[in-house]
Amino acid sequence: DQMGLSLSEVIDERETLEKAKKMGFTFTIEKLFYDVVDLAYSKNKKGVSEMWLDTGRWYGKYFSNRSDDGVDTFAEAMDLMTIGNSVFNIEKTRGDGIRVSCVGESFTPGFIEVYSLFMEGVFETFGMNLEEKENSEGIIRLRFKRSG
Repeated sequence: DQMGLSLSEVIDERETLEKAKKMGFTFTIEKLFYDVVDLAYSKNKKGVSEMWLDTGRWYGKYFSNRSDDGVDTFAEAMDLMTIGNSVFNIEKTRGDGIRVSCVGESFTPGFIEVYSLFMEGVFETFGMNLEEKENSEGIIRLRFKRSG
């Protein structure tokens, strides 16, 4: 109470940290993370891009094993993984479409590129094709459609 938190809030936060830990997530200094990713990307675009795409595919399989299509489980995980002041949104569209948007004022150009590749890998594993990709300063917008 002295810290302005209720017991239920403390328990919820603890559960969130435990979920993130079980998924292999770690916590770091936001600016340092973005800068290191950006530096690595500028030095080895192909290698770093492949790493993020492959990691997305791996997590896609992980989330697929947790639910029917994996999308809802992935959305929950992204709530945990979204760093700092960034905002992540997944919206199911008519038919078999998914619209993904992520906005972060601290995102570096390299981070935007590899983070969108991570999501492409995840949704590829869910059996979806990238229909549209729009990356700009601090913003990632992707649209996927179920293949076949």
